Amino acid sequence: MMAGRVALAEEVPSRVQPWEKVSVTVGGMLSNNDSSVRMGSGVGVNVDLERSLGLETKTNVFRAESGWRFTENRRHRVDASWFAVHRTGTRDLEFKLDVTNPDGSVTTLSTGTHVSSHLDLDIYEIAYSYSFFQDDRADMAVVGGLYVMPVDFGYSASGLSIAEGSLKFSAPLPVIGYRLDFAIVPKWFVRSGSQLFYVDYNGFTGSLMNFRGAVEYQPLKHVGFGVGFDTLRVNFEGNGSGLPGSDIDGKIEFENRGLQFYAKYIF
Repeated sequence: MMAGRVALAEEVPSRVQPWEKVSVTVGGMLSNNDSSVRMGSGVGVNVDLERSLGLETKTNVFRAESGWRFTENRRHRVDASWFAVHRTGTRDLEFKLDVTNPDGSVTTLSTGTHVSSHLDLDIYEIAYSYSFFQDDRADMAVVGGLYVMPVDFGYSASGLSIAEGSLKFSAPLPVIGYRLDFAIVPKWFVRSGSQLFYVDYNGFTGSLMNFRGAVEYQPLKHVGFGVGFDTLRVNFEGNGSGLPGSDIDGKIEFENRGLQFYAKYIF
């Protein structure tokens, strides 16, 4: 009788642990971008890069990430991710633009000046999370991570005179946030999470907000597919000093949002 009970228990599928040990995800984003810059410290003109300088508004972005739950109870997890948004644009200025250079001098770009520009972001993140609540239906975790986000804006203008300038930023940004996943029914999951960063230090002000939400289907034991929404907003402003690794003299605002489609391999 006891043997029969054991055999029956083994035949019943278990949902006690639906949370994968290791996963690798690759996919793409159909994204919309909105960004502006101000060259130089103090009061100046914020330039809308898409409208004024012709930077691409819509982009297709490749994204890769992985996660590893490294303890037996699967509450401790590390994640790593990368994606990049590189855009270029050309435009004849429709207004006069005064640009403050790093040495304090001012360059005036007259109406009709042909300007070429670029804005490149490579976004790397590594994060640790702890699931303070976890059962067969829900996984809720607090997250602490580090973004490394090299930002490079540059322009060159030709006309009666030739001018060029750039803004760069590469300081690491610590973030805190949460992750909330639900196993709705077998093979179907809802994934969500958000991360935040803010600092005001030594002439530098920076903020970052990221939110992600997705619905995921796992038709096979080791394979899943998902579709979701992702938004990332960053705002950096400095006077040439501030955080180690940041010599930004001016202001950069950037927002990337869009639909994400991905495939996941589960170990």
